[in-house]
Amino acid sequence: MTGEALVGKDQIKIDENCIVEISRPGDGVWQLSFLDGAGNAQKAPEPDQVKAESVDSGFIVRVLSVARKGDGTLTATGKTEAANYARISVLRDGAWKTQYKLLANTETPTAPLGPNGGPMMDMGHDSFIELAINPNNPWELTFYEETEEVDAPSPEIILVEALKDDGSVANLDVAAGPKPSMLLASGPTDKATRVRFLWAHGDHFHRREFNLPG
Repeated sequence: MTGEALVGKDQIKIDENCIVEISRPGDGVWQLSFLDGAGNAQKAPEPDQVKAESVDSGFIVRVLSVARKGDGTLTATGKTEAANYARISVLRDGAWKTQYKLLANTETPTAPLGPNGGPMMDMGHDSFIELAINPNNPWELTFYEETEEVDAPSPEIILVEALKDDGSVANLDVAAGPKPSMLLASGPTDKATRVRFLWAHGDHFHRREFNLPG
């Protein structure tokens, strides 16, 4: 029996009439069952109507592969062994609804700090982003190659999401900052407790997600 199999089930409320229940029977696989608002079992949607991601203790977001099992439930397979957060999106009435949750019996580490004292993420390829949070002002993203500030990439290839304790996700507007190494992210950031960075590299994204300080 694996470490994942020792924990209970997690429930993520997508909306008033859709709850996704996650069980972790073993490393590399989650089983997804669907319930209505009263907790009654529902038929699972088609696999292409569900997206599942895990976030591990290194802040790396992994996109999982969703498929249908013979019993009608869905499975999400991929790198889940070190996961501490789950993020589920379901296509509901023509629109994607997304929620996330800290998994039972897990902890999320504190992001390391950058040169200016803000949380700093290793985005891969020796590239780093440091986040500065200014109340009532856009968030500042400063870009580094190892320890040296470098020109920020185009805002078009950077996505920033603000996540709240209720599981809701808001996409922020990303624009050029006041200096070459900086981008600004603005939007509904009040009450955000967590943030996700996505950086497009050719045909794929590098995704990182972490708790905000404080």
